[in-house]
Amino acid sequence: MTESASPGGFVHAPLVMLRGSRNYVHSTDLYCELMVGAKAAGLAMIDGIVTLDIRSPITTQPEFHFGESLPIGGAVAANFELGVGGRVVSGRIVCSNRAIIDRKPYDEERIWRHARVHGSSIEVAADTGMKPIEVVTALGVLQHKTLFPPPNGKRWLLGKLSLSRRLQPQDAKAITVSLDRKVGATITRSIITGVEGQLGSMHFILGSIPD
Repeated sequence: MTESASPGGFVHAPLVMLRGSRNYVHSTDLYCELMVGAKAAGLAMIDGIVTLDIRSPITTQPEFHFGESLPIGGAVAANFELGVGGRVVSGRIVCSNRAIIDRKPYDEERIWRHARVHGSSIEVAADTGMKPIEVVTALGVLQHKTLFPPPNGKRWLLGKLSLSRRLQPQDAKAITVSLDRKVGATITRSIITGVEGQLGSMHFILGSIPD
């Protein structure tokens, strides 16, 4: 992992691993590394929104660019926004030319075993030992696999995560994801609710599985 400062911003360049059999960086790792990078950039007190807008799957080591000096061009795979002290800090996630060479296990079924489906909603009300972002995304995946089974070669991918605040450890124990709308055959929006009420939303996109 490396960090670097520039006159216009800050770059967080972690070394991530692929999860399970996936050939792209999982959204949970993007979220977690975004939090790590924000802390390294001096933005640890995230007290407002957290938005992660993923344009395309990331298949190489990601770089998180914070601040005004942002790269442009085809390498930009995602945008993010963080609410910090009454202001919004924007940035982009860039696909680097550094390969991902390692993998780690990822057991979504550990969450799915505690999930309950009620019509177009899915919830978990138990401590699975997993991170809150893992619970949120795993529930969203199971919801879509149940309601809209993807065809061969396709997978429901998280396209956008919009939160009113940073996820907290206690959120992992009580989360409900409810389908809000479906646009055509390839885009959905779901609402995330915790014990305190609505936490935000997720957009899923039916996309091709990267080779």
